[in-house]
Amino acid sequence: MWTRGGAAARGRDRRTGEGLRTRRRRPVHRVALGEWVHGGDIREALGEPDAYSSADADDALTILVQRSVAREVPPTDVHLADGRSLRLGDPDTGAEGTLRTDVAGLFRITANRRPELAEAELTGLVPSELRMFF
Repeated sequence: MWTRGGAAARGRDRRTGEGLRTRRRRPVHRVALGEWVHGGDIREALGEPDAYSSADADDALTILVQRSVAREVPPTDVHLADGRSLRLGDPDTGAEGTLRTDVAGLFRITANRRPELAEAELTGLVPSELRMFF
């Protein structure tokens, strides 16, 4: 239960002491990632450039990496066009696949947002294995 004072006002669940959560008890960062991807959907529908690589993409990438571990995505080394690299899935196991793409392509594939439009090279896996949004 949420109250206006005490732990809840400080962004903590008063029963568990855990970080801020939504009423459905999902961590806020999961909701934030979904909202960011949905924003990309809207930007794309409006014809905005870089719909899935707009502001706050770095934060969304951080959350995406965390979510990939929780969703047990096959370990995948991702090499982004801007020179950054990241790991989807378990960081402590050998990579089962490699993905070379840009930020927008990564979100198109993992969020299943018209992944066929992603300019990407994926080896060792198929795009559906990287899908984290259903």
